[in-house]
Amino acid sequence: AKIWLNKQRYLKDNNKIVVNKPITVDEWFDYWISNIKGLTIRDTTIRNYHTKYNFIGKTIGQMKVSEIKPLHCQMVLNELNCAQRTSEQVKQLMGQIFASAVENCFCCSFPFPKNPIIFPPFYMKTMFILYH
Repeated sequence: AKIWLNKQRYLKDNNKIVVNKPITVDEWFDYWISNIKGLTIRDTTIRNYHTKYNFIGKTIGQMKVSEIKPLHCQMVLNELNCAQRTSEQVKQLMGQIFASAVENCFCCSFPFPKNPIIFPPFYMKTMFILYH
């Protein structure tokens, strides 16, 4: 991803046509945590980001970053079955990942919902019982 990103920056800086190679959310997170965000945070924070990313990756990790829409981000949040604090941290991490993807031209617009809803785990269990 690093070689590709440097090549794209060179092409952009020299007014060449930039053709985006599709990159998955998993690939982007690995690059982002290793070469962008990971350079400015502590090792414990990196471990925490990996733990929180597991919630994101299992739902949208194999999708192309350029194809992610707000509904996909909301799906990740809907599938969380963890403490409220962890849910908030997953939401913040997802926002950071996609903000950086937009900044680095991997997607055209910020795919994170403007008002994401995080349902508490007990609410989702109640909804399941009521409707199934």
